[in-house]
This record gives sequence, structure tokens and C-alpha cells, in this order.
Amino acid sequence: MPLTNIYLITDEHGDSSVLARTLDLLRSVPGPVRFGICDGILKKDRQDTGDEHQRYLGAAREYRDSRKIPAEDLLLVVSGLPVEDYWYNSKLVAGNDGIVHTGNWERYFSFAIDPIYPVAYEIAAWALRSRLFGNTSDATRFAHRNPRGCFMDLCLNDSEVTLKMRTGDICPECQKVVRGKALPINFVNQILHIWSTVGKKLSYLNTADFLNEVSLMEVNFSKKEIYLPVYDAKVEMMPVQMAVYAWFLKCGTPGVALRDLSGDTLIRELLPLYLKLYRGANGDEARNTVLSLADPKTNSLSEIMSKIRKKFLDCLGSEQLAGHYFISKREDEAVHRIHLPEDHIHWVESRGVRVAPPWKG
Repeated sequence: MPLTNIYLITDEHGDSSVLARTLDLLRSVPGPVRFGICDGILKKDRQDTGDEHQRYLGAAREYRDSRKIPAEDLLLVVSGLPVEDYWYNSKLVAGNDGIVHTGNWERYFSFAIDPIYPVAYEIAAWALRSRLFGNTSDATRFAHRNPRGCFMDLCLNDSEVTLKMRTGDICPECQKVVRGKALPINFVNQILHIWSTVGKKLSYLNTADFLNEVSLMEVNFSKKEIYLPVYDAKVEMMPVQMAVYAWFLKCGTPGVALRDLSGDTLIRELLPLYLKLYRGANGDEARNTVLSLADPKTNSLSEIMSKIRKKFLDCLGSEQLAGHYFISKREDEAVHRIHLPEDHIHWVESRGVRVAPPWKG
């Protein structure tokens, strides 16, 4: 049976922003399935007896009938009520009505998780399951007790959910089931691409703290070297590059507004640093080099900052890591600066031997 529409509706416990952002994620992947949000919220029967999910699904069936939603389309309740002990935090009881919960997902992950990612995974998973199985009992017969990274993993241990969602796969055994149902390839492709989008984000979040680890920075001014112990990485600079970098370190958090930069400022603050490294005999040449940095026609300062940035990128391999160390202006700032905490900056004359900054020596 072809699937063209998946309708999402939240309940009184739901978060409309989570639902909207989940919809944006799902719609970011092109394919034959169209996703939409239903009007209003779903209100289940208030009786205190019976299965919670059955009451939700009864309300979903009533909503489907009242809105004349076609029987072949999927209607999923994206509930904000955390309910435990259901397969992957969601449940498909019969046909094309199902429930996915936005709560309790943190129990499955060892890192902070935005619920839109596991919720989007499960919505896509139930879209596929609804075309393969008629109900949960039918689906359970094909579930894997031992995890394979497949969407049909039963996930008896909470940690196995992370594996399933980061892998975003259909195992060979389940591929046979998919082929046996003769599902349209473009439909299956859309589901796999949604899982791939989710898996990439979850893999990133899993390693984000590790990749964001900021190294102590040892600055050997006289040798024009910077050493980052956590990465065992060394960055070497030319004299004018080192002088500029040291000056930005001196400026600290207030940074430098390039549009307001004057030659007098550079002669007063940057030239003394450059002269400590300059090996030429002509002092006027050094002065002219520094003055040229304030001349917007030459673009000299921007070129030096660009070269420094490239050195860190070449050494560390990614913007995410290098961004702590090179000179930059972020979107919410008006100045250029080095975005490294002051307590992470050590001035040294050799590995581990501290000295005063060059403007104090």
C-alpha cells in the first residue's frame, strides 16, 4: 500500500516548538512522503482505567474520522507525556495510528539530546513498520533481541537505542522483508536519508564534548612557536605574525575593532612587540611594516590574520578545534579577538617554563 502523507498531532502535554522543529527536519529530506501537522491538540478520554496508549489511539481514530483522514495515511500522536517500557519509547497498536513520545529520551543517551532527533527517527521508523506489519504483535515477531544497528532492534538495554539510531540501517534479514512487500524504492530511500540525517547529528553530539576540549596554549614568543599539549601540536609563525598574534592576546576579550584602528595605536602597542622579533638593520622598515597594517588599502592586517588562521587549521584539521585559537570576529561581536580563556594561555621560554608576557619583559 503506498504511503503519501504522515500527519502529526501533539497532545496537551506536548511542546509545539518540538513538533514544528521535528517537522522541519523531516521535510528537509525530499521524497514521496509528505509530512504535515494537524490542527489543535489531541485530547484522550479522561477515564483513569484501561491502557493509556489505547485511550490515545482511540482519540486518534476519532480525530481521523472527524477530519476524514484517508485510511492509507499515517496519523502519529507526538506526545509530551513520558511513558516508559514501550518499544523505543513509542507504540504502533494497529494499522496506521501510532504514538511517539518526546519525553524520557535522555535515559537512552550519555549526552544532552534534543528530542527532535530520536522523534524524527521513530516517525520514519513507524512509517516503514506500518507498511511492513499490521500491528505491534506482528512487528515483534521480526524484532531482534540482539542489537544489529537495525531499525527492528528490540533494544532491551537502553544503550542499544543509541546504536540503532546512529547506525540508521536495515539489516539483510529485514531487507528481505522490505523486498517481499515490494515497497517503492524512493519511499525506502527517503526513510534511510532521514535516518542518515539523524545519525550524523547524534554522532556529532556524542563526540562534541571530546572535540570541543580546549587545550592549554604555550606561547614561546622568542621562538615564534605555539604549542598545544592536548593535541601535541606546534604552530610556527613569522616575526610579524607572532607580533600581531601576541598583540591580540594582549588586547584580550575587548578585542580590536579593525575599522577604528589607527597607525598611532599600532606604533605605540604593536611596534615594540615586532621590534623584539625583527632582525633587520633598518628600524624605519619595521615601522613602515607596522604602519601598513592600519592602511585599509593594503589589507595587510587581514592577510596576516588569514595566514595565522590557516596555520591553526592546517595543524588541527577542523574549524571546530582551530576556532579557539585563531583571530576571528563572531557574528554577535563587533571586534576581532582570540576566543581562548585567559587561564589557558601560558607564556613560556621552553616547554613548561613560564615567563612574563613580552609586553612586560
